[in-house]
Amino acid sequence: MAENVLSYEDRVLDSMMDKAFEKAGVDDYSFSEELKRIYRGHIESYPGVKDFFNDLAYGGCRSGMIGEFVWAEEIKEFYVKHIDDLESYKRDLEEDLGEPITDNDLSHSELVTWLVVEEVARRVSDELEDSLDEAISEELGELSPDNKEMILAGIQSEEIREKTELEMESIWDLEEDLPELTLDVVISEMDAQYRLFYSDPMDNLNDYLNILQECIESHSKNALYEVVDQISDYQIDEAVYEVMGALKTKLEEKGYPANEVDDFFSDYEGEIMDEIHVRDVSEPIEQLVNNTGLDGQVCAYIDMTIGFDCVNSYELESENGFAYNNTYFGDMIDQLNLNPSKVEELLHVEGAKTVGVFPDLSARDGQEFVRYDQFVQEIVKNPDLGLLVFLTKVDLKDLVDKDFDVQEVVVPKGNRCGLFFSGIGSGSLLGMELQRDIKLDVRHEEEGRSMWLTLDDKSVKRGCSIQETYDFAYPDKVFGRKAELSSNEALRAVGMKYRFDKQIVQYGLNPLERCAFVNYQPVKVKDGWIQRGTSDLARLFKTDPSNIRDEVYTLAQERAVALTELAHDDVRWSGLADLISIRPETPHITEKESAGMSQSLSVNEKKSNGIRM
Repeated sequence: MAENVLSYEDRVLDSMMDKAFEKAGVDDYSFSEELKRIYRGHIESYPGVKDFFNDLAYGGCRSGMIGEFVWAEEIKEFYVKHIDDLESYKRDLEEDLGEPITDNDLSHSELVTWLVVEEVARRVSDELEDSLDEAISEELGELSPDNKEMILAGIQSEEIREKTELEMESIWDLEEDLPELTLDVVISEMDAQYRLFYSDPMDNLNDYLNILQECIESHSKNALYEVVDQISDYQIDEAVYEVMGALKTKLEEKGYPANEVDDFFSDYEGEIMDEIHVRDVSEPIEQLVNNTGLDGQVCAYIDMTIGFDCVNSYELESENGFAYNNTYFGDMIDQLNLNPSKVEELLHVEGAKTVGVFPDLSARDGQEFVRYDQFVQEIVKNPDLGLLVFLTKVDLKDLVDKDFDVQEVVVPKGNRCGLFFSGIGSGSLLGMELQRDIKLDVRHEEEGRSMWLTLDDKSVKRGCSIQETYDFAYPDKVFGRKAELSSNEALRAVGMKYRFDKQIVQYGLNPLERCAFVNYQPVKVKDGWIQRGTSDLARLFKTDPSNIRDEVYTLAQERAVALTELAHDDVRWSGLADLISIRPETPHITEKESAGMSQSLSVNEKKSNGIRM
């Protein structure tokens, strides 16, 4: 009996594979037993019996995940050995498809072998779940309930252990004493996720644009958190108590006395509520932002400031004479990349006076951001003080995702710009149309010029808004298309809260290591290597995963540029350079290395080569 107990898991897996191949109708080919052995060997490296097949469906044989089918000579040997059945199988697939199956990048033996290996795996995978249940039932039918603990102790696979326990309960009618009511017991009854907040379409931040402007100017969303908490806290608290009530009911149905459950929840209310909050996947900020403005977009403008300087009215400027050098007017010309001499010519046509030199900067010809005639008309029609402003819209979700830490704003071609002064609510035509995209740095002063991003709303404490000054009938059209916002993604990501934070606390990462981890770089820890996954859960590897090509690899490459800039520009982060192992120019892993690389301990939901912890 001891031998049977010790080999229980192996016998279940062998039986499962036999049944799955038979159900899939692929058990009578010459290659069936060999593929069965190969699949079976790889299954043991994964937590679930289908996880290997899911990875194979995702990456295919060309990913190198099956070492037996990496090298050309081994593939050819397999092909020659089973040529008749392999070719027959391929012909059957082509008949089903109604067209030939080809791949010019592969040799014929590679094409046929990989095709059959992947297709057989797909069919077998569809039958695994039922086959596993049947195998477990049959194996337990041959064993005694007296060996329950020994059977369970010898099982490595969590999935097989759980299914075995359920089957034991069913066929052996085991009656277990209720375990002591503990926090772990309560947590085990919780759902994996809760959605504690649902917004009504009328719930939005339209009345809080001044708070959003405060976030823009402080480069932080702390003020927004306070507002959203005010809006959502009551509903979330109510939802938490509903979840707790449902948990109490579950425990009482399992046999725990109601008074014992009530007392326990009273004693551990804070810990239980914290765990529920951790599982909350609702996004109050995102929901409220999406309901704000027009589908989450609000009107805004960027104005150019130079100390306390500005353009005076056309009448006053013309009387004193327009000057190019050391004037706000000249800085406008430079910002719009106009040729000063051409501007002067048109001003003279309008009868305006000019003083000083207006140089002929012919290198700007053809690269102007606006038309000369529109620029001059904007000046001529200006009745009072004015600053150069660029009209656009901003995506609030984009702002929030960037923690309001915006460095550059790209106003798109076709949007308007012109003269406006919020301090007294005056402006010109706002009639200059951008001839091409213009990139504006809203974080750094450039040649004395500063750019300010402002949400255009009367609640924003920067004087009058453009909309209340002009009273546009259709402001949405006037402000044009939304701007593209950019920031240092690597640094922005560091300040966010993540689902994996509780997972990685055990590794005690220093700030540099956490920064690298948050930005998808692998980090060496005592148990191997950890890397952030696409589902914001940590993945643990036995070996360095820097050369595993999956979605996370691509994300790490995209962030590597920002990480490198951060390490170069800020002495506090200079040590990051040594932690960046995935770069855009990282060489491809060879087939031999790929075949020999140790697999991760399990597989995440995105079917990457890493694991979810």
